[in-house]
Amino acid sequence: MSGPLDGWAIAQVDGLTLIGRASGFRLSPVFELKPQMAMGRDGAQLAHMALPVWLLGIDSYEVPEGVPLVPCEELTREQRVRLQQAVDMAARMQADLRNEGARVSIAAPSVLDKLPRMPGQ
Repeated sequence: MSGPLDGWAIAQVDGLTLIGRASGFRLSPVFELKPQMAMGRDGAQLAHMALPVWLLGIDSYEVPEGVPLVPCEELTREQRVRLQQAVDMAARMQADLRNEGARVSIAAPSVLDKLPRMPGQ
């Protein structure tokens, strides 16, 4: 079978629901799933928002031994499509966070001495 999230799995670890491409007991990339209610054609439905793990984003996560991995192939196609959309959004968010972090600069003390002082300093 092929389709959204082939080769991906979900694991519940330390109170977090994680989703990622499974390779043995490693998820990479890995995102956290947060349940939320959303309005659909048939009324309120459970939806998921995916976030980069700890908002800083890590590239992979080693799932502890004994924690079951649920292959996404066991989900319905509709569930997989919705989760794929959430994962795509999380990947974009992670890329944006990394790009923002790349633009942060730390000024040398010699540069800081040349900046105007704040009132009261």
